[in-house]
Amino acid sequence: MTLFWIATVIGVAITVALVAEGVKEFRHLQAGGDRDVSEVVEAESDLRFSVKALGGVVASFTCVVLMGVTPYAWYLMPVLSLGSAAAVVTAFVVDRRSRAARADEVRA
Repeated sequence: MTLFWIATVIGVAITVALVAEGVKEFRHLQAGGDRDVSEVVEAESDLRFSVKALGGVVASFTCVVLMGVTPYAWYLMPVLSLGSAAAVVTAFVVDRRSRAARADEVRA
């Protein structure tokens, strides 16, 4: 039961952070976003994306198989969900900081 409450506290903290970052991003887009930026960002190659996508599919398939084989694998799902949500929050923060750094470079 202790693990449940630890996961609940972590989940609530990640949810609050995710909503806060989402609101900041929405406000940024509502204010015009990066409309004035003329920099073109190259997309990564199809091969790199395909490898990442295939890795995600294999990892998901492995988790589903493990859940069918052992009941202990069910404990893996909440941890993976919390990790995925934390990664999204981190991506929001990194994007905002890089956007601020680019804006500072343009001003200088």
